[in-house]
Amino acid sequence: MALSKKEAAQKFLDALETENIRSKRLKITIVVIIIIGGAIAATYSPAVGLGVLVLLAVILQFAHERMGNSIAAAKLEALKSLGWTQDALEQEDLVEKLTKIANK
Repeated sequence: MALSKKEAAQKFLDALETENIRSKRLKITIVVIIIIGGAIAATYSPAVGLGVLVLLAVILQFAHERMGNSIAAAKLEALKSLGWTQDALEQEDLVEKLTKIANK
């Protein structure tokens, strides 16, 4: 489905924002997983705690990759709708241009 230039610009800005949020939340999630694994290891046994830690790490890795693919797809769709190439991503004033287009 082709997006209008305004929608495409907003979608790209949202993808950039989501990418920044994802990296921040990843750190928090890793700390939480370690705490949960440690609590279970202290409560039951180290083997069970390690198993939970590995299981949660695998789930986190799957979710992180899937979200990365979704963000990349959103960026590509927005670029395609704007008629831009990958070279446009290297411009310093990219966010300013997208904001200007989105606010028209």
